[in-house]
Amino acid sequence: MISHSSSDAFRRIAAVTTFQSMRARDRMTFCNEFIQIASFIYGIGDFKGMMARDIHMHVKKNPSSWAQVDFSEAQDAANEGLFVVACYSTPEPGGDHVCLI
Repeated sequence: MISHSSSDAFRRIAAVTTFQSMRARDRMTFCNEFIQIASFIYGIGDFKGMMARDIHMHVKKNPSSWAQVDFSEAQDAANEGLFVVACYSTPEPGGDHVCLI
């Protein structure tokens, strides 16, 4: 999914990956929180307080702001500096994942 752009966001987002609070622990990951912080850096306020499944549903329900693309298009868009988030949902709650490309 693609939206918005920023030129210097990469350095600021890379710094977030060093935060101890973002490290997986006790069988929990914090992908949703990372996406919330990264999107805020890009000036995107769509994901505040959302879990991974909520983020996935939000981008699916907002095609005017987000586009579903294949892997090649996602990589190209990320290389151009666009905010690209990959989403995965399972039928059961708790197996969902989001990540920044």
